[in-house]
Amino acid sequence: MNKFKAFVADFDGTLVDSSLKISPTVENSIKNLIARGFLFSIATARPFYGIMEEVCSQLSLKSPIIVRAGSEIFDPVQKVPIWAKYIPESEAKHLIKYCLEIEQSISLERDREIYVFGKQPSKEYSSGLEIKDFQSLVEYGRISKIVLRGVEENTLEEFKKTLSSTFEALHIDISLNPQRKAVLDIVSGETSKKVALHKFTELVGIKPENVVGIGDGYNDQELLSACGYKVAMQNAPEEIRKIADIIVKTAEKNGVAEAIEKIFMSSDGSKRA
Repeated sequence: MNKFKAFVADFDGTLVDSSLKISPTVENSIKNLIARGFLFSIATARPFYGIMEEVCSQLSLKSPIIVRAGSEIFDPVQKVPIWAKYIPESEAKHLIKYCLEIEQSISLERDREIYVFGKQPSKEYSSGLEIKDFQSLVEYGRISKIVLRGVEENTLEEFKKTLSSTFEALHIDISLNPQRKAVLDIVSGETSKKVALHKFTELVGIKPENVVGIGDGYNDQELLSACGYKVAMQNAPEEIRKIADIIVKTAEKNGVAEAIEKIFMSSDGSKRA
């Protein structure tokens, strides 16, 4: 019997390409995987509301999914958060003040709301959220994630280091949007995709070593490090490919379906009743 019980996939650049559409090949592979008794989940920096909500419905997902860079885990059936780690209010205020002083674009996500100063999120990212003027933010509780957009790519790593040393109670990741533009995703220092993956396994009653993880970006490194088997997309950075057990084709060439076939559906690995 296959020792792996769950498959957890990054979304942008892994489950979907820049079109943000799941190919019929990948959709069929995932549904076949679930039909055979395995769990399938998603770990993404995106909010649940909007495109992720639609994807969960399309795939008929019942397993919890990790959203907002590990700060929330959602029940895709009830469409409610079942676990969350929020940014401490004092840290949120401090970071906001810091960004406003240097005129850095910033957006704060809370429930279905997103408060924006400067550069706006894309329409597809914010499709399920209510965009509000930053000045209307009057209290700082229950902020799940903060996103910094418009940072120059040649200063991104240095800016991340500066923020990490200044805001030690926060977890900061570099994330790529569908246009391969980098942003900084900021969540509570008490969580990350790795922490959320461990919580996911508790919720579904398995161990991290029973999970196969797949990703394509720097922000997937912690997710993969928590999984028993690591899969990298062919176009992933070298740092991600180095830690992978196997490398599969790109999202454009249905790499997720390739991974499912090789790991879960082989003649000696498919789950039996």
